[in-house]
Amino acid sequence: MLNEIDHQALLRALDILRFEGNDNQYYEVKAATGGFPETAAATICAFANTPGGGVLILGVDENLGFEVVGVYDAKACQQILANYAKNEFSIPIEVSMTLLNVNNKKVVWAEIAEADKILKPVKIKKGKQAFIRRYDGDFQLSEQEMGVKNGVGVDYTPGVYRILD
Repeated sequence: MLNEIDHQALLRALDILRFEGNDNQYYEVKAATGGFPETAAATICAFANTPGGGVLILGVDENLGFEVVGVYDAKACQQILANYAKNEFSIPIEVSMTLLNVNNKKVVWAEIAEADKILKPVKIKKGKQAFIRRYDGDFQLSEQEMGVKNGVGVDYTPGVYRILD
C-alpha cells in the first residue's frame, strides 16, 4: 500500500481499471454522489480479510468508464468511513484516507489495511457476515470458509485456507 497518495497515483489506478474494464482485487470505486454507498461495508470488510488489503476510491463512477464524479460531501463521507472502520465490524479496521481534488471534484482515497491473521475473519457486526475480495467483487464467506471456531484464526492467502494456532 502507498503511504502517501497523490494525483498521479489516482490517475494510474484509474488507467489500470479502465484497461481491465472493471474494479479489481486491489481497487474498488464507488460514485458516492448521492450519499455514502450502502455497499461500502462489504468492500471494507473484504479488503480487511484479503492479503494486502486494498483501496476504496469514492467519487469515481465505474458505469461512466471510471469517470471522476466527486463525492456528495467530502467531510461527511470521510467521517462516515472513519466511523464504519471503528464501529461497524468485529474489530476496528485501519483506514488511511486522503482527500484529492480532480478538476474541482473531490475524491476520497481510502487505504484499507489487512487485518491481523489471528483476528480474521473480520465480520460486519450487523448480520455477522464476512467478505473477501476476489477479482472485482466482494464475496461472502461461507461458514466453512470462515473456519473460525473457538477463536482460532484462518489464513486467507488466495488458494490457501489453513488454521492458525
